[in-house]
Amino acid sequence: MIEHQIEVLIAYVLTLPTVGMYWFLFFSTILENLFPPWPGDTMVVLGGFLMAHDAVGFWGLTLVTLAGNMVGALIMYFAGEGLVALARHYQQYIKWEWARNQLNELTSPESMDRTSHWFRKWGLWFVIVSRFSAGIRFFVSIIAGISRINLILFSIAFAIGVIIWNTLLIYGGYALGENWRQIMDWLRVYNTVVIVMIILAVIGYLYWRFGRKKARPEP
Repeated sequence: MIEHQIEVLIAYVLTLPTVGMYWFLFFSTILENLFPPWPGDTMVVLGGFLMAHDAVGFWGLTLVTLAGNMVGALIMYFAGEGLVALARHYQQYIKWEWARNQLNELTSPESMDRTSHWFRKWGLWFVIVSRFSAGIRFFVSIIAGISRINLILFSIAFAIGVIIWNTLLIYGGYALGENWRQIMDWLRVYNTVVIVMIILAVIGYLYWRFGRKKARPEP
């Protein structure tokens, strides 16, 4: 069903004039940052296919996809900034004590300082690498906003990641031409593997964190 809807969307894009294609790709790359299920990578690969048929140009394609991604990322960055204040305000209304305590710990100044310290040390590299997986890129801008990482540095790192990843997708669609849909299958497998690895890493971290607390002797 989803694949059919994507094909309908692709068929619609192919009917657009060049300006319409650019606008579509601009809003598509905004949406992929706000709504992870949106097939943003597929649309960028489609852009490469369109470039092979001289419907769009490389620099125009690069600029509109970069601009769209930056707009989407900044929306999520500022949403992350406001999320901490919102969580602190409403945590008193959470009735489940364990959840309330965990939220209080996560939003405490000490926890924010630790997150900010980690992000200052490794976060910019993480922002760049996050662009290579649809499974984690959605959360990175939010985390950066929560951590209040320097907005200019975040924007530079994010732009670098976008340019590298989108260039690969664009040239993949360009090189494969009529067979560009093969990349959709490769991306599906690639993202599945990455998501499984992330889930395992999160499970391992939670086990380490809460297992360590249980192992502590009572005072």
